Amino acid sequence: MKTYPSRLNLADVVINPELTRRPSRPPDYELENCALIALAETMADRPETILQKLVETALRLCRAGTAGISLLEKHGGEEVFRWEAVAGVYADHVNGTMPRDASPCGITIDRNATQLMYMAERVFPALPAEPPFVEALLVPFHFEHKPVGTVWVVAHDQIRKFDSEDARLINILAQFASSAWQVWQARAAAEAGVRAERQRAVESAAANEALQLQIGEREHAENDLKKLNDELERRVTERTRELILTIENLTQTIEERERLQGQLQQSQKMESIGTLAAGLAHDFNNLLNVIQGYAMTLTDDPSDREKVVHTGQSMAETVAQGAVLARQLLTLARKSDAKLEPTDLNGLLGKLKNLLVETFPKTITVEMDLAAGLPDILGDGNRINQVLLNLCVNARDAMPNGGKLVLRSRTISGAELRAGFPDAQSERYACVSVADTGVGMSEDVRSRIFEPFFTTKESGQGTGLGLSVSHGIVAQQNGFIDVVSQPGLGSTFRIYLSVPKDRPALADALVEKKISARSGFSETLLFVEDEAQQLALMQKFLERRGFTVLTAMDGAEAVEVHRRHKDKIVVVILDLGLAKLNGWEAFQRMRKINPNIKGILASGYISPEVEAHVANRALSGVVMKPYQPGEVLAKIEGAIRSA
Repeated sequence: MKTYPSRLNLADVVINPELTRRPSRPPDYELENCALIALAETMADRPETILQKLVETALRLCRAGTAGISLLEKHGGEEVFRWEAVAGVYADHVNGTMPRDASPCGITIDRNATQLMYMAERVFPALPAEPPFVEALLVPFHFEHKPVGTVWVVAHDQIRKFDSEDARLINILAQFASSAWQVWQARAAAEAGVRAERQRAVESAAANEALQLQIGEREHAENDLKKLNDELERRVTERTRELILTIENLTQTIEERERLQGQLQQSQKMESIGTLAAGLAHDFNNLLNVIQGYAMTLTDDPSDREKVVHTGQSMAETVAQGAVLARQLLTLARKSDAKLEPTDLNGLLGKLKNLLVETFPKTITVEMDLAAGLPDILGDGNRINQVLLNLCVNARDAMPNGGKLVLRSRTISGAELRAGFPDAQSERYACVSVADTGVGMSEDVRSRIFEPFFTTKESGQGTGLGLSVSHGIVAQQNGFIDVVSQPGLGSTFRIYLSVPKDRPALADALVEKKISARSGFSETLLFVEDEAQQLALMQKFLERRGFTVLTAMDGAEAVEVHRRHKDKIVVVILDLGLAKLNGWEAFQRMRKINPNIKGILASGYISPEVEAHVANRALSGVVMKPYQPGEVLAKIEGAIRSA
């Protein structure tokens, strides 16, 4: 391997671990297959353009700013990389060269592995300066076990981040580049042979013609030349057929690999479902045990109002935790928008400590070390609380014989945080940490803890999703999470969340969070719910606030009730999962009767289609189950105001 000057610090730019830590977008095999087939057709029809076609494919599949192929060559006795093909922003740099030891491609070939680099021009100043090489993903390719060059893609802004799916695509294209290079070399050799033979044929023809003029054998020379041309044509035809067969075999190999890969993914999916079901059942049972314990407390002494209020609040918080647990699957499966609002982290930690003291073994001491005046952040309090609860439960499990759990908070500057997280753009961050004195983790375990379904617990005791979901929640809120741990010395998890720079952002969010104090309503509502107890509870709650509440228990009944009272009903609230007609279908029929009716859907899962209906104002809003009656009241008032 070539050595590089000591002034170069590759650790500053090589960020390969990010490929495994970042959430990865799902593969688009249909688009990928079409691209590979197009490459194969280009190889057969216009082989001289295959490398340019390949980089254009890389640019499209990886959604990059620039893509290219660099070939390792010798110029003037020195090894250089020449940009053989380029697409995107730097397309006009085609055929540009860089010395091997001054190019990121040299590192990639020396290490013979995929490389992800951040702001590479800091170490390789010969790279073009504008726009910058914010992230570069490079893969080597070989011919006859010798390095030939690299395939690479570049992102020129901080928004585009390459992930393991991009690395998979670039590696496939690098394999195709190796095959294309081999075919190209063979085709070039064959064409060179043809040209040489044709040249020799021309020279022979000229000599024969001269000889014929001299000895009168022109006809014999022409026959020889025709035979030679026929033989050359035959050889070219045979070689072309061989090349087409090679490409067809390559395409079949790729299709077979994709088929096997699909079978493997399906097998892994089925295995994951079994693991997930057991773990979620375990977590839900824990929450049900807490609710059951609070319910027994209520029945023991229902006359103690202060105790009843405190217990009711605790039960509501536990139900909210169950709702967050049910949404973990959505957080893991797709990117959903967090509900950002002013959040007091010290307040969350205080409530969390009370819950831990009540539920954790007495052998575990829970302490707090909170920074005075910790600023509020804009975040989803429920999800942050779920992350902290997951970390505390893991800390408890790491201390089977007891120990100390410490909850801390402080502020940290963005400049300090950027030393470990280059993407930290805010000026200030709030840091919350969960530290335990448990068994700790080895480096191998610590490096994998944020992988989905990775767990060190015994079968049935955990899904391996807790930390993976926690990492996703923190990332969705533009935050960061890390861990420090050693075997026998405990573990400390730290979460960094951005502090808004301007106070108006917090003020606006506080206004959105407030629930109207209005108490005197007189409008007529239609409430549709297939759970009788829930329906009776909400009817009583809304009637206390002055509403006239009509009810129905399935979609068809709801449409009929609305038909009879269409001139009175202002807002209809429907459960999405109704019998006969679901909530959305029933509401669509009501709108045909009264286009001005306002609709609110309630469900435990809001699909993208329903979100689209809210966005285009076909619906006045949605509420997630389980919900607080006050949430429904706020949605109803918003719908009335918009009427």
